[in-house]
Amino acid sequence: MKTTKIALISFGTIATLIFLVFRYSFILGVCSSDDYRCWDTVNYWHDLFSFAPFFLISTVIASFFSRNYFIAWLRFAWWGGAIVAFFIIRVNLGIYRTPGGFFNMDDVTDKAITALAYAFFIIGSFIQLLRVYLKNRRQKSP
Repeated sequence: MKTTKIALISFGTIATLIFLVFRYSFILGVCSSDDYRCWDTVNYWHDLFSFAPFFLISTVIASFFSRNYFIAWLRFAWWGGAIVAFFIIRVNLGIYRTPGGFFNMDDVTDKAITALAYAFFIIGSFIQLLRVYLKNRRQKSP
């Protein structure tokens, strides 16, 4: 159990560091200011790892849970996290749309989809934790 928590936090930390390197690539000197091909690559990888800080924060919080709560959360996080990552990557890479979109509303739509994906994960996590709490409470009552 402890190695699972350490592995998840390590993965989240590495992914977040990659995200931060691409986020602050101009300050770190990864690309020159006139190298547009480099900036396109940096933006692509930045968008690809944009869910990493959220993953790291949720994993660190979950690592403080007791064994039953952590296992229930982890079962949800395997598929819930994959769904969130799919939507976040798809939205950030702009695969589904043309530039500008309907009345130039793509940015508003992207933010709404991103917020809904994160809300799905947070609400699903709380529901899983509530289910374990109610199950434990029923088992303890006479």
